[in-house]
Amino acid sequence: MSALIVVFVIISTGCIDQKEQDSNQNKIIGSGIINTINMDFKDFTIINLDSVFKTTIIKSDNYSIIFRIDDNIEEYLIIEKIDDVLKIELQANKTYHDITVDVTIALPDIEAILIDGASTAYISGFDFSDDMQFTINGASMLNGNLDTGHLDLIVYGSSTFSLLCNGTTAGLFVKGSGTVDLGDFRTTNTSVNIDGVCTVILNVNGTLSGCVKGVSTLKYYGNPVLEIINSDELSTIEKIE
Repeated sequence: MSALIVVFVIISTGCIDQKEQDSNQNKIIGSGIINTINMDFKDFTIINLDSVFKTTIIKSDNYSIIFRIDDNIEEYLIIEKIDDVLKIELQANKTYHDITVDVTIALPDIEAILIDGASTAYISGFDFSDDMQFTINGASMLNGNLDTGHLDLIVYGSSTFSLLCNGTTAGLFVKGSGTVDLGDFRTTNTSVNIDGVCTVILNVNGTLSGCVKGVSTLKYYGNPVLEIINSDELSTIEKIE
């Protein structure tokens, strides 16, 4: 019996050591030596960010992509363009610690931004009447200023979204524990589908419609016609004076 126990302990210890070794191999720590890299990609209108990037997206007549990145992280950077989509990510199956991956993207026009992981993005300078879509997942954050036509916003997880300026209409799907602040983004008509423990702030002067579920909170500025279904007793809808 004792021999069996000794063998089991030896085997178990070996498994633990192997796991720790694998974990250390997959742990990447930023060197602190920052390089600047210019990438030559053009003719994209959709940006997809998937990792821990800090991104600034600005309007320009010309395309440019500039990275500030730890020199030992460059080999794990993946950037590709498929049709009109520019995708930027870090190699999967690694854990990144104390890294710098800052990127500034300039482009003439934009249709959509998709963010996953724990990325942070700021957008500014765009003024158009076309539709704009944002999809944010994980623990990401996006803010900025934008004049657009219809705003289509999807937020999952604990992400945070805030935007200034104007849009004609907006449609929001917010699920999880995220925060959406559109108190300074004025729209005429807005529809919402909110579920979880979310907080959403809007500024509407036409019709505000949709449903609020879970223990979520919807607050709004303006004097819209309310067509809200307050589906759960624990959810709240409140006008901000």
